[in-house]
Parts: sequence; C-alpha cells; structure tokens
Amino acid sequence: MKPLKEFLKGLWSNRISLLGVAITTVSAIIIIIAIILNLLNIEFNPYQNLITFGFFSILFVLGLILIPLGAWLWRRKAALEDRNMEPLKIDFSNKKHVSGVLFFLVMSFLNVILFSVIFYNAYHFTESNTFCGKICHTVMSPEFIAHGRSPHSRVKCADCHIGSGAKWFVKAKISGIWQVIAVLTNSYSTPIPSPVEDLRPARDTCEQCHRPQVFHGKRMKIYKRLDNNLEINDPLITAVAINIGGHNIQTGKYEGIHWHVSDDNKVEYLAVDKKRMKIKRVRVTDGKTGKVTEYVNKDMEDPKGHAQWRVMDCIDCHNRPTHIYDDPEDAVDREIFHGNIPVDLPEIRKVSLKILVSNKYKSQEEAENGIVDDFKKYYSENYKDIAAAKEKDIVKAAKAVYGIYKNNVFPEMKITFGTYPNHIGHKDEEAGCFRCHDEEHVSKDGKEISQDCDLCHSIIVEGGRLSDLPKEISDIIRVK
Repeated sequence: MKPLKEFLKGLWSNRISLLGVAITTVSAIIIIIAIILNLLNIEFNPYQNLITFGFFSILFVLGLILIPLGAWLWRRKAALEDRNMEPLKIDFSNKKHVSGVLFFLVMSFLNVILFSVIFYNAYHFTESNTFCGKICHTVMSPEFIAHGRSPHSRVKCADCHIGSGAKWFVKAKISGIWQVIAVLTNSYSTPIPSPVEDLRPARDTCEQCHRPQVFHGKRMKIYKRLDNNLEINDPLITAVAINIGGHNIQTGKYEGIHWHVSDDNKVEYLAVDKKRMKIKRVRVTDGKTGKVTEYVNKDMEDPKGHAQWRVMDCIDCHNRPTHIYDDPEDAVDREIFHGNIPVDLPEIRKVSLKILVSNKYKSQEEAENGIVDDFKKYYSENYKDIAAAKEKDIVKAAKAVYGIYKNNVFPEMKITFGTYPNHIGHKDEEAGCFRCHDEEHVSKDGKEISQDCDLCHSIIVEGGRLSDLPKEISDIIRVK
C-alpha cells in the first residue's frame, strides 16, 4: 500500500504534475466548448478552429505527458535522497488498488475519446474551405474570393485538389507543410504559379461528377456585348451552337470537343514553358488500332530541361472552372446590364474600363477610395455640369467598378486582368484552343491540326444587333 501512496503523493506533490493537470484540464474545457460551437455552426473567427485543434490540442497532449513525468521525476529525486522508496506494485486483491486502476483506465478512456474527437475535427477543419482560403489570408484570398462566386462554390477545395484516398491526402498534407513554411518565411510566389504542376488527374476528381460518357449533342451559347453607344435594349449578339460532343450512344463513338478526353483516344502534348502556353508536340494514340500520330510545330523551340509529356484532361481546357476571373469588358457590360452603372453618364463605359485596368492602385484599400476620386475627377474636368448634377450616379458607377476590381485585382499578389488566362475558347489568340489548333502543328505525312471553326461550334449570329435578327432567333435569345 505504501508504494502506491508514495506514487500518488509524487503525482500531486510536484509542480510539474500539477502544471500538467492544469494545462490538460483547461485545454480540454476549451476544446469541448469549441466542439459544441462547431456543432452549432458558430464561428467567431477563421482562426478559431486552428487555435483550438492546433494549439490547444498540443497543450492537451503536453499536459498528459507532464503528469506522469512529474511523478517519475519526484520518485527519482526521492530515490537519490535515500528515502527508501519501495517499487510500485499493484495488488488486485486490494479494493483500493482496483479502484485506483479503474479510475486510471476510465480517465485514459475519456482522454482517448476526447483526443479522437479532436483528431476528427482537426481533420475536417484541414479539409474545409475556411482552412484553405482564410488561414493564409493574403496568399489565398484571390482564389478564395474567386471560388466563392463560381459555379463550384459549394464544392470543397479538397474535393478537387485532393479527392479520395490516403495517397493523395498524405501527398497534399506534405505539400501543405512546405506552403506553410513559404508563408511564414514570406518566400511564396506572387502571383501563385499556374497551372498547379502536381494537381491530381481530372479523371480522379472532375469526372467523379462530370462524366464524359454522358456529354452529347450541341449547346447554345449566347454572348451579349455593348459598344460605347450603350444601347442596352439592343446589344450586340453573338450566338454559337457549341459541339459539346462526348460519347454518342447511337454510334458508340466519341465526337465533338470532348473527343479529346475519350476512352477511344489518348491525347498527349509536350509544352515548352511551365504555363503550358506554348505546345511543341502533340501525340494522338488511337485506342483501337494503337496507331500513334505526332504533330510538331517546327517553328517553336524545343523544351529545355526535363520536360515531360502530359496526358490531356479536363483541366487543359477548363483551367479556370472554379477560380474564375473576369474579362474587364464582360464585367463592365454585366454591371451596365444590371443597372449598377448608369448609362446616362457620358462615356461611362469607356471611363469605367480605363479606370478599371489602370493598375495604378497599390492595394484594394487604396482602390476603394481612389476609383471614386478618379471618376469624380474625370467628370469634373470634362463634364462640369454633369459632375455637379449627377454626383450620386457617378459614385454609384464608381462603386460598381470597385466591385469588379476587388474580385479580380489583388496588387499584393500581383494579380490583375489577364494574369490567369482562360483556355476555354480562343478569345486570346495565345491561349485556349489555338495553342494546338493553329495549323502549324504538322505530322510526318503532312496532316495539320485544323483550325476549322466548325470542328467545335456553328456560328448562328456574329456581332449582330438584337433588333436586326429574325424574330424566331431574337425570341430564343431573349429567353436565354
């Protein structure tokens, strides 16, 4: 009985063990409160869970370690002082010993449960959009904002960037450690390089929801544009029927745009640059015959270093499916159509675009007031009467332009319009389809990768006024 009493005395009679008890108890209480707040979906701060399941979980474990460590150090000190310490023995025939063992087992079991809950919540927190987008605020803010206003805003970052399975989870977490180090040492790239080189193949992520096997037929796409005449009731219309293609259930073949990712063919390419903007070689393997055809752009330099062939997948065209940045003209036109930029202000579209793409502001905070001041300055210098009479409209237009600015321009990260090109279509002649479909990639037998428009879409209307279109077409477009 005496050794057990001495052990318990050592447990409670030294500062180290008492400190451990205090740390563990306080940490446990804070963690339990945080778990309850999570269950109630209450969040006071994006760093709330990081502090709770990061800092306090470490303290919780540290406290548990300090409790027996303090008792051991106390016994060791007593032994060195010749206190005749007897070896600790547990006698299961002694009810007090059994009660002590049961107490220890119950407390250990409760600690294991609490630590399991901590680990579970910590795991889910590291998979959350808050963790991905808000913890490293300056670095990830552009992507977090772009994600929040995209069609995939309800899809978790981890679902696309990691997906299921332990292999990619571990790989992502190891990569994340280096990213944290880069943030802490201020050694991260500005802007963040794109594309992500080690992104998981789209067949493991995108195609879990978007199956090429069910894509088929054509889809109408309508573009409404304004010119500086601002005829919002009679915009310029371009309408195209996009040959989505994919698997044709009637013929059993892949066709159209999604032929590129069919099961019948394998398309690979070799890029000269890391951004995959300059494609030197394209290789197509026929899945049925095994025939390989390689198309080469002889006017382009060969890639330097250890360039690798890449199998084409969804992300090579849909490179901004979630992190979408606006084209400035499209964004200004949209705000005009919505009535947020008053059309009765002279030159308003031209002025809005000029101020929006000026890149003169050093931060978004500076831009918030600077854009308003620049609008007022322009109209006071060129239209004094209007500047005085329609000040509210000028401020309204300026705030709408700032709304576009804050979603697309991040001076701290050196991101502005055009930083991340969109490869859907061919609005930019150096991006998108024309990286390969330029009629300059030629095979040994003289066959070119065609630039024929009809391969991907049929143009129904190109830049015509809505009022000039036949009624049957204009009615469809108005519905669209």
